[in-house]
Amino acid sequence: MQKIRFAWMTSAALVFISSLAFAAPAEMAKSGYIRQTTTIINTNASLIQTTNIYWRGDCMRTEQYGVDGLVIQIKNGKTLYMYSPSRAQAVKTNLPANSQSVQQILKSMATPVAGGKKIGSSVVAGIKCDAYKVTKDKNSSAIVYQSTDPRFPLPLKTVITVGKAKQTTQTKSIKLNTTI
Repeated sequence: MQKIRFAWMTSAALVFISSLAFAAPAEMAKSGYIRQTTTIINTNASLIQTTNIYWRGDCMRTEQYGVDGLVIQIKNGKTLYMYSPSRAQAVKTNLPANSQSVQQILKSMATPVAGGKKIGSSVVAGIKCDAYKVTKDKNSSAIVYQSTDPRFPLPLKTVITVGKAKQTTQTKSIKLNTTI
């Protein structure tokens, strides 16, 4: 029952966040590192997941630590590798020729937040952010802390509320244009 609630909350959060429109920035960081934590709190259960993301050019490595243990995804150009040590599973996938590069993926997630009302500013992981409140209906809302740094103008913190459930994703540390 708890897994169903988490699946529902995650699906609702993804649908809600994907309804936000973003525009491409001028100059993105070419490489970097991000550490994020996601906390989901529902009526009777909670979940914490930690994600590390490393990228340089068209290569990206994502490490997710959560309920299913460690899951590693590596995108190297047009090839994607996925590995789950706890499940002893590994998959190699060739991506379509028209798949997006890492830079295109990052740009597609960039600022500004559409449909949101600016409610202030804050600092997340040492980077100045503008805070926006987006309300879908009386039971669904989000607060998005959008970086104002042109090298990485992405949401650094989101707090999504759907009914009594709440999902918070927060960037804990970030390094831009570094060697990985």
